[in-house]
Amino acid sequence: MKTIYNEMTLQELKKQEKTVKTVRSIFIGLSILLIASSIFLITKEGFSTISVVPIIFLPMYVLIHFLSARNLKNIQAAIIKKQSK
Repeated sequence: MKTIYNEMTLQELKKQEKTVKTVRSIFIGLSILLIASSIFLITKEGFSTISVVPIIFLPMYVLIHFLSARNLKNIQAAIIKKQSK
């Protein structure tokens, strides 16, 4: 797949934008689920190694969220540039 947004067509850019928005939504949902499951495990079973595992993965989801936000901004800039031509 092309990663240079200036070389993509407008339709490809819009499809890529939709994909990035979907992936961001999924990762936000997973982040909320991880936090909720960690809180649930800590309250029900007390503090243990297993209750920390969801929190360990949280930075990865935050990083993916910020990287996808940057990609989305680049895609939207390319869409605006293509539409103004």
